[in-house]
Parts: sequence; structure tokens; C-alpha cells
Amino acid sequence: MLLSERHRYGATLALIAVVILVLGYLLRPAPARLAKRADDLTVTRAEIENLQQLVRRNNLRNLSSNFVAMAEDALAHVALVQPWATNAVLTPDLGLIVPKRLDALPRQLSTSSGTLQQPITPSAWIPGLPFLIGRTQLDAEVTRASIATRPPAQGGWVLVVARNAFGQMLLSPGIFDGIIPAACGPFIQNRLLTTIPLNQTHVGGGLFDLAGDLHGIVVPCDDAPAIIPIAEIRRAIGNASTDAALVLARYGIQFAGKAGSPNTTIVSELWDDWPADQAGVQPGDELISVDGQPIAIPQDAVATLLRNANAEHDFRLRREGRNVTSHVDAMSLQTAANVRPAVYTEPSEGIAITRVPRGSSADTAEIAPGDRILSINGKPANQALIEESCGQFRVAAPVNVVVSRPGRRVFKVVQP
Repeated sequence: MLLSERHRYGATLALIAVVILVLGYLLRPAPARLAKRADDLTVTRAEIENLQQLVRRNNLRNLSSNFVAMAEDALAHVALVQPWATNAVLTPDLGLIVPKRLDALPRQLSTSSGTLQQPITPSAWIPGLPFLIGRTQLDAEVTRASIATRPPAQGGWVLVVARNAFGQMLLSPGIFDGIIPAACGPFIQNRLLTTIPLNQTHVGGGLFDLAGDLHGIVVPCDDAPAIIPIAEIRRAIGNASTDAALVLARYGIQFAGKAGSPNTTIVSELWDDWPADQAGVQPGDELISVDGQPIAIPQDAVATLLRNANAEHDFRLRREGRNVTSHVDAMSLQTAANVRPAVYTEPSEGIAITRVPRGSSADTAEIAPGDRILSINGKPANQALIEESCGQFRVAAPVNVVVSRPGRRVFKVVQP
């Protein structure tokens, strides 16, 4: 009996001890080391975020400082040109590249540096190029730019550096997006593409990379300012320096052979208000002779005009079955300022082309959206005549078309 009571008492004590241990385990406080560890992790994340923000701010400050430092160096290559109040960039081999409209004429230009002005002498001026090459005396504030040997890295930083009307620096940074095929007049075929929104204040400025090398020049095109690569400028000068381009520069006229007539030369292009246009020559005229010399192929016309040193020429032409004569005077840099720029051409003349299907007869004839059709087979263009004669994807017979483009009129033959 006594032994049984002792067993019950011991069991009860054991049970109480177990309950106490369980409750003590469940109600124990969290270890101090673990709590401190969680606090340490929270502080570390906050410090990392602060460091990241600090790095970003420092990188932006450093990049901005690099932009300004590079632009200040590049500004030494940019001159302000008067009276156009535009910029020009001095290059080591080409000279001073001065932007102009496709139809602009040279004036009495000079560089402006504070109170000092240096006259600019045009050494290469050709209608159809959106710039001219000039020579001027160098001063301490204008130096020759270093030309880049390759395009900027895709996605890399580039800067357009120019001067405002007061000679102060204009700095416009952006990202280089590549080279795109886009014409700017008859000789320029490619442009540099960036994220920089260009406007008239950029015209004449240079596109530089962060190493300070020059990649292109901002020039005015038909639609808006564009950046033309230096390599493209060199190529265009070469193409525009041919005999045919020299004739274009002197007389504002170009010739082509007539399809189906191997010994016939026609007027394929006229620049508005240039000498040939003022003399009454029209696109599509057949050229019979120049100064009494018979003309068979376009090279004959070019050679005759360049061989004869006289500034006056008599053109004998055939127009719609009758012969006409035009007296054409050559234009020089000295007399060019007296000619009215073609920017005054009436924009409402003709019928505007908004779309040309690829592969169509009109597309093959290089008629493009933005052209204005002036005449078809010698008749003034209207909507009905256009639809009847060349509105089909493939025309049934050759169609003679004269189109208007900025500053010039062009003769095209739309073939079946």
C-alpha cells in the first residue's frame, strides 16, 4: 500500500516536470544573436541601395563633365558664318564646310569670331549640294577638326556641337542609331541617325564622339536638318565634280539620251531660275545643236559647253514638233547673287504624288512621293489625265512626264 502511494507520487512529480519543461520551451524568448542578425541584414540592403544611387549620380556627373569638356574642345573647330548666322566646321582636308539650302547661292560670307571677321572664299559650290566648301584665314579660335576613321559605336554617346547667334556653345547629346539610306538632294544618299532632335540652330554644327573626333555635319535637306557623314560629303563632292555636274553648276541643266533614239539628246533636268531656265529651255526639249555644233549624245553637249570658253551659248531645240532657239548665259560665282533662289517656286503648281507602288512603271521611272507632276506628254497635268495616262500599275505605252522637285524640274519617261 505504502509502495503504491510512493509510485503515484513519483509519477505525479515527473508529469509536473515534463509540463514545466514543455511550457518553458514554448514560452522561451528569441535568441539575441538571431534578432541582431536580422537587423544586420536590413541595414546592409539599405546601404547597398544608397551606394547604387550614389554611383548613378556620380556617373551622370562624370558623364556630364565629359560632355562639357569634350564640347569645349570641339567648339574650337566650329565657326559662325555671317550673314547667314549659321555654323561651319573646319576640316583638315576639305576646308570649311558651310551648309546651305540645295538651291542657295553664295553671298559675301565671312566667319565671325567676336569682333574679328574673316571673308570666306567659296572653292567648291555646286547646285544640288546642301553645303559649299570655303577657304578662310585661320585665327586662334578656329582649328581643324580630327576626322573619325570609323562610325560611332551603335548605342554610343555622340554630341552635336554648334554656336548660337552670339557665338556661345550649343551642346546636344544623344545616342548613335546607325547610318540610314536617305537622299538629301541629287548627290547625297546617306545620313547619320541619332536620338538628337535637330532644329535650325544645329545647322552647320558638327557631330562628335566622346573622343572629340568629327563624324558628320548638320545640313539642311528637303524635309528637315540632317547629319551627313564626312565620308558621304567626300563622295558627293567627287560625284558633283564630274563634267556633267560642272555644266549643272554653270547653266542649271542636265542632259540624257532619249529611250529608243540612240543619237538623240534631251533636257532631263532644269534648276529653277538658273540660266537655262531663264533662257526658256524646258524639260523634255530635244537638243539639236549648241553654238552650231550638232549634238547626238549627252556627252557631246557637255563637251561643247565646257570646251567653249565663252559665257554665252545658243541652243537649238526641238519642242513638240517645232524648232526653237534659246540664248543661254553661263553663271559664275560673281554673278550668282543676282539670280533669284528657287525657294520661291510656287508650291501649289502641279499635282502632288502621295504614293508610288513598288515595282510599278512610275516607280521604275524614279517618280517618288513628294514629286509634283507638272505635265504629261506636253499637256498640263490634272487628276484625270494622270489616271488615264500613267495611273495603271503598268502603263500600256511610254509616257513623258515632267515633275517638280525642290528647286528643279525633271523630265521622266514612264515605260511599260
